[in-house]
Amino acid sequence: MSSKSINVRAVAIVLIALAALIVAERLWSYDKLIERDVSIYAVIGHELLGGRSLYSDLPELRPPAVMVTYAIGEAIVGYGRHTLLLLYVTATISTLLGVYYVASAGEGGATAGLWAAAFWAVLCGSYGLQAGEPNTEVFMNACLTWAFGLWVRDDETSPRMNRWLAIGALFALASLYKHMVVVCPMLLAMVHIAFPTAEPQCGSRRRGALIDVAVVAAVGVGVWGLVTSYFALTGRFEIFREILTGRSLDYAASYNVLAGERPGAVSVLWRNFCAPLRHTGVFIPNMLNPLAVLAGLGGVSGFFSNRRRWALLFAFAVATWFAIAAPGQFYGHYYQLWLPPLIIGAGWTIGLLKSVAAKRRLNWLPQIVGGAVLSLLIWQQLPFYRMNAAGDWTPLEGPEAIAAEPLSREIDSLLAPGETFYEWGGHPSLYFYNQRRAPSGVLMVWWFLKGRLSARFSRQVVVDLERTQPELLVVEKKLWPENPTENAVSDWLEERYYPLSENNERGPFALYVRRGGSLEARLRSTLR
Repeated sequence: MSSKSINVRAVAIVLIALAALIVAERLWSYDKLIERDVSIYAVIGHELLGGRSLYSDLPELRPPAVMVTYAIGEAIVGYGRHTLLLLYVTATISTLLGVYYVASAGEGGATAGLWAAAFWAVLCGSYGLQAGEPNTEVFMNACLTWAFGLWVRDDETSPRMNRWLAIGALFALASLYKHMVVVCPMLLAMVHIAFPTAEPQCGSRRRGALIDVAVVAAVGVGVWGLVTSYFALTGRFEIFREILTGRSLDYAASYNVLAGERPGAVSVLWRNFCAPLRHTGVFIPNMLNPLAVLAGLGGVSGFFSNRRRWALLFAFAVATWFAIAAPGQFYGHYYQLWLPPLIIGAGWTIGLLKSVAAKRRLNWLPQIVGGAVLSLLIWQQLPFYRMNAAGDWTPLEGPEAIAAEPLSREIDSLLAPGETFYEWGGHPSLYFYNQRRAPSGVLMVWWFLKGRLSARFSRQVVVDLERTQPELLVVEKKLWPENPTENAVSDWLEERYYPLSENNERGPFALYVRRGGSLEARLRSTLR
């Protein structure tokens, strides 16, 4: 057996072991609290399969890919936590292979690739980054890593057109999870034109680079054209456009909208991009500093040996910060997008160390550096794993998320099969835990409390509740307006619901019963 086949087998064994580690960690945390955004996607995916329409019936700020992904996952394995497990494992293992593919393109080859894969296996489930669940960033990372890897490896022998079609498709798919990632192919295109690869058959290198970029752009425009045409043909173009442009801008400029201002898109994005200078957002979380330092050191020295490769990584990093900062909220899970560029840069740096160490007979140096960084990353994660073992989520989650699962069990004990409840608040996880259909597709109260489209969705919620007549109302107390009659939905609810009992509060929630409903009749019969 040749040494090459042995090396290939060793790499495969290590990657399989790292994939098994990811699966084992996710199984160990199978019952962890479900993050709010994840529950939104799961419930919307479930409602899509139930016949409701995205955006018109089921408003959501993000493009359609994440909700469709959840619907596909449910169609495969059913509705529940096993859907989350399937989606998370599929996306993270795909990214694991992608990280190895990109990092091994550097000087260190398989060594750099395996260290990068190890960093990913440790951090992809980081509790500090609200990871471990199939949030939007998990799918974006898979698409972006493979697209970047194909771009970096463009100098390799392969069918050129197929490569750039695949890159365009991956970036288009990533943009259908969050549209601000379109900045990434734009910046990579600039580098690609400035540092074109080997001369193609079509003529000059720069002309070939322009053709490559045109292919990527054409695929992206074509994909978005098809998506937009679908919503136009189904009569939902206006609501689709308004949510993805106007309402998304309101979200990104929330600090201005609450003050009654309507700033322009450029000023909003620039303000968010410069958030660290204003002390309104963190650039890189502390737990990622070891990777950032290692990648930075490699970038300074590696740029002189391979300008194209490191310039592409720099462009990837700038685009990543834009994708994190553009929404203007800086939630922990946004920072998962830093993992691919930092991990790839750290892997390339170890590869540089390997090439330098080989010349000076210091073969142990890259392994020591890689082991030290990996040990530090593991050490930083240990407190979060201890929290998971103890079931104590108070440092990471709010009282609403912590109370949601036990409250869902009480709701289930109160309601008969087929009966529904309505949650006034921002935690659709109650529907997910309870496995009951939502009586209205407008899952979050801020869709009808403030901002654009609030009047439209207020009317829709009232119509939905009139039709479904939910037996129980669950109110997230901090979101209930001081003067309920200012909103059509709260006015409708106040007329028809009353407190479940003298002690109707359940931590941050409160329970109310529908007047004249089946639940009221059952409760009265038990008191006789």
